[in-house]
Amino acid sequence: MTSRPEERAYSVAHARLGHGVLRALAAVMESRLRYRFFAPQQALQGAGIRPGQTVLEIGCGTGFFTVPAARLLGERGSLVALDRLPASVEAVSAKVRAAGLKNVRVVEGNALDTKLEAESMDLVLIFGVIPAPMLPMGALLDEMGRVLRPGGTMAIWPPSWVHWEVCRSPHFTYAGKKHGVLKYRTSAPKLPARADQDLDLRPASERDREFLYALHRSTMRDVIEQTWGWDDAWQRADFDRRFRQFRVSVIEAGSRSVGSLWLEQRPDSLYIHELQVTPPQQGRGIGTAVIEMVIEQGASRGLPIDLSVVPANPRARDLYERLGFRVTCVEPPFMRMRHDL
Repeated sequence: MTSRPEERAYSVAHARLGHGVLRALAAVMESRLRYRFFAPQQALQGAGIRPGQTVLEIGCGTGFFTVPAARLLGERGSLVALDRLPASVEAVSAKVRAAGLKNVRVVEGNALDTKLEAESMDLVLIFGVIPAPMLPMGALLDEMGRVLRPGGTMAIWPPSWVHWEVCRSPHFTYAGKKHGVLKYRTSAPKLPARADQDLDLRPASERDREFLYALHRSTMRDVIEQTWGWDDAWQRADFDRRFRQFRVSVIEAGSRSVGSLWLEQRPDSLYIHELQVTPPQQGRGIGTAVIEMVIEQGASRGLPIDLSVVPANPRARDLYERLGFRVTCVEPPFMRMRHDL
């Protein structure tokens, strides 16, 4: 396939930059002075990196951010560190091996055509890469918008004139600045209006944690008590573990938080771990709208939708069956259900 003119210009300009200049830049990047006065963890926290995320690092260079990012992601997270230069790929791969990290894949590739699956990333890090005269922003933003999941984040450091170009992009909305890191969000899926409400999904953040746990208690306590018994300390610890592990979205009606969706993309399906709606908003079609949106997402990716229910929650099973789910197996106390393509 013929590359776009801006991609060819990028390749030519990158080659002309020269390995000598890049080696000099690498020496600066890895200097003790830089580690002393610019802790990479602070910038990564500004980007909103969290355990369990799937992250793409554009231009990993010497691995200044790669190793600390991988450690913050933990065993359940994963990092793709991409660079165009074989020497950088070799150097960062050695650092990753020396650190004993198993959640990093270092890849030689082109930021304008990453070859990654669409909507496969929670976060993209572009640290110390732009502004660069040879990097065509339009093509870069197109590719970042493609690989990020709906509601995903692109983080850029240092701040620069590219902010205005990103803001003009149809793919991204400015989401704020922290520790000098600019953050932009991809558009979250728009849910159909139900009961005179405009519904949206947004990624949950740390400030939503207490709301989400209160929602879990109010919607699931009776079901859990009937099935296993309720232990508040255990439930809180389990909730905190799952909050770090899964992709959690807050359902909003206007400016109000009215529910949550806990969704996991597995290799062969989209799995709904939890769907909860605040008691005052139940029975107004919100759960139906969210499930229909997930079904549509699955269809666009060629994936069925899986979930589980327990006998103590017949209302949920009735909803899922009405929307086309069928019981695939029974593993007490769970009934496994699937919505096929």
